[in-house]
Amino acid sequence: MGHRAHLRMSAIPRRALLFLLPFLAVWVGAVGPASTGLPHLVGHAHAATTTAAHVSDVGLQHVGTLHGVLNNSAAGGAGRQRELIPLNQGSVVGIATRVAAKGESTFYTVQSSDDAARLASGGAPWKTAPSEAEFGPGVYAWGNADDAANYAAHLRESRGACVQVCEFSLDTSNLRHVDVDSLADPGAFMSKFSQLWEGTPNHGLDYITRGTGRGVQHYFSPSAFRSATWIGPR
Repeated sequence: MGHRAHLRMSAIPRRALLFLLPFLAVWVGAVGPASTGLPHLVGHAHAATTTAAHVSDVGLQHVGTLHGVLNNSAAGGAGRQRELIPLNQGSVVGIATRVAAKGESTFYTVQSSDDAARLASGGAPWKTAPSEAEFGPGVYAWGNADDAANYAAHLRESRGACVQVCEFSLDTSNLRHVDVDSLADPGAFMSKFSQLWEGTPNHGLDYITRGTGRGVQHYFSPSAFRSATWIGPR
């Protein structure tokens, strides 16, 4: 009789343990091994993965717990950052990360095949004619692909030019920059430094932006362009 009572009493905690096991699994999945950095899934027993382009890893967190960017010094070294990209909506959101150069932007320049090859090799010899070097020798580009494509189409239709849109990327954060349109007197700047306005391009700037009828034009000096990454024709 005592032996049977012992069996009945010992069965109670075993049943309770079996009942609690799913909740323990959820708790373990939510906490995760912090030192490993492995993706984990809250409330599920399998890890989530993704095949999205440029995605290096995936983690799952509750909505609102991750904001901004994560330092990626281990994966990309100094001057790199990890961007957070929401993949889906709901009570749980997938966060994919990709490595991107800090402060880097992509620009689009319209060039002939010969000039594209010249820029791919560093840019020299630089053009100096006013029609091709308003603010002096350098690279003239657009900030988005549509403006560049429209300008290329204009050159083909109006001049019969054989041109193409090429991409390059550049960190502009430390460049000496002037946005002409934000100046108190844009005309005074143009008269002094634009060759098309009979000025002399001795401005000493790395980077100049100004609005045109076809979009915002971006000028980069030869010294600034030396830091660019040439991507090539689109």
